[in-house]
Amino acid sequence: MDHKLIRSNARYVLKNNFLKIWIAHLIVELISLPFLMMAYYVTENGSLAESIIVVIALLLLLPLNMGLYKYYLDLVRGKIATYKSLFSYFGSFGTILLAIIILNLIVGIGSILIIPGIIFSLMYVQVFYIIVDDEELNAFQSLKKSRELMKGYKLDYVIFNLKFIGWILLAIFTGGIASVFVIPYLIIAQTKYYDNLIELNKN
Repeated sequence: MDHKLIRSNARYVLKNNFLKIWIAHLIVELISLPFLMMAYYVTENGSLAESIIVVIALLLLLPLNMGLYKYYLDLVRGKIATYKSLFSYFGSFGTILLAIIILNLIVGIGSILIIPGIIFSLMYVQVFYIIVDDEELNAFQSLKKSRELMKGYKLDYVIFNLKFIGWILLAIFTGGIASVFVIPYLIIAQTKYYDNLIELNKN
């Protein structure tokens, strides 16, 4: 995988869509904020019934976060990305929830021995992109496709992400100021990595 080219393409996408990316991110954050604040309050003071209600509310935010994956993917592919896509995956709630449950179970069991947990995490790292990229696939098929895409690329993906350590340290040393650029840069680069995997899988 050409990491240098991926990062270059990510910077190009970011340069032309910086404001759009942050607006989409802020829309999701602002909608999620009341529920997160409620979750914090209930954790400290709430009853069991209130806790259950909050958990359900937080779960219902999952499709909204999945919409961000679609939004980023459209930008990377040069398509017209609309904020409407942020709200397009509530009909896929069952698939999203089942995929998350299975993924957490697999990674959780693997994490008992640490190394298998890391391998499983890398194996299924593309599952959320796959769900929004091919809505005809169910949770099991999405997990399988991620496993197939990452075959032979798990170490490469680790190396790819390690190349962003300098940027992450910059964000830390600037008190989070640089993260205004670093966060979308990393997200778009990871999205581009997924898109490259799809293209390689076609050949």
